[in-house]
Amino acid sequence: MSGGGSATEGAGGSGAPDTMTLTGSVVEIDDELLENEARFVGVAEVFVQAPSGFVSQSLDGSSDDIALPGVARRRQNWVTVDPAELTYLTTLQPLDTTSDEPVRVRIVRTAPVDRALQGLVTPLVRTANTAQIAVFLEDSSGIGRPGLYAEVASAEAVVFSDGAMLSDQMGTTDGSGLVFAVNVLAAPTPTDVVVAVSNGLVTGSVVVRTQSATLTLVHVDVSELGL
Repeated sequence: MSGGGSATEGAGGSGAPDTMTLTGSVVEIDDELLENEARFVGVAEVFVQAPSGFVSQSLDGSSDDIALPGVARRRQNWVTVDPAELTYLTTLQPLDTTSDEPVRVRIVRTAPVDRALQGLVTPLVRTANTAQIAVFLEDSSGIGRPGLYAEVASAEAVVFSDGAMLSDQMGTTDGSGLVFAVNVLAAPTPTDVVVAVSNGLVTGSVVVRTQSATLTLVHVDVSELGL
């Protein structure tokens, strides 16, 4: 599994070292709306972009701590958590690695996602050669932005949170800002996909990293999209 590159990679400030040591922990998400976090105690490999290629750390279940040197300093550095067990989904997410502050790296449990998709009015099933994309559309303070539309051209469906579960009867985001693109066409290697976001007057684009048989988890400040 490759950690992939970044769609918008800018380096740290002028004169800053090219690399840093990524520290923090891995947490698992275990609910249908991708909000509840708990300590991850499974076996997985964490991949993060280096200035050339990537660096990785193995988690053996005894600790969820990350201490990974040689990580490229980038405003958007795509991180991959690749689990050893099928009870988790390989999870891609962008992190800001220009700072030395500890981070939380997330991995998503498989069962809640499958339950959420099967609970739609028109039930859906994840397919192995596609990717799932979960985007939280938020304001600059991290609060979900309601009333936004979203579209992913290569997705089987785009669904939204209704406050209790994922719903294919909602046309815009609720207060969580959650958008979930189901079964997005994806390649076995990291590929960028565009998520179009609109408030009905202005449309912005979010470029996210996908890969087949993975879930991409992104939090987006929509003020940066002009929304």
